[in-house]
Amino acid sequence: MNRPRTLLAVAALCCLPFSITTKSAECVDGTTAAKSVDLSGDWQASQFGAQTLSLRPDGSGDLKIRLGTMAAMSYGRNLTLQLTWRLEGNLLTQNVVGGFPERSVLKLTQKFGATHVYRVLDQTSQCLTVEDVATGKTCEWNSVSSDSNSL
Repeated sequence: MNRPRTLLAVAALCCLPFSITTKSAECVDGTTAAKSVDLSGDWQASQFGAQTLSLRPDGSGDLKIRLGTMAAMSYGRNLTLQLTWRLEGNLLTQNVVGGFPERSVLKLTQKFGATHVYRVLDQTSQCLTVEDVATGKTCEWNSVSSDSNSL
């Protein structure tokens, strides 16, 4: 097993929920995002596997992850993280409060922590761009339309 590659894959999980690294505030469709305050909805990203994030207006959420081969060797192919989230100003704080398989979730939170804070840089109905406050990495998620397939 290639340890640096596995750690890189797992590090993508720690950028909960955001895993597509980008330095631009430009969405996949080429439009530039504008700030907004409602982050609830379903968002999707793909890097080191596929991820679907559901943020509900009540402050709860789920992150369903289908990991790539290297990370799956350590954590299993599929993970679901149960989250709580809150937005204060432009800071999004997420806490992992559970999930399954439990052993894999525990392994992740012990290694990388359960709380993560992001600065919301831009958001439209189609894309969400944030910066991990701890690492400075900028990440982008795209909205999942109601007729799209998710994990």
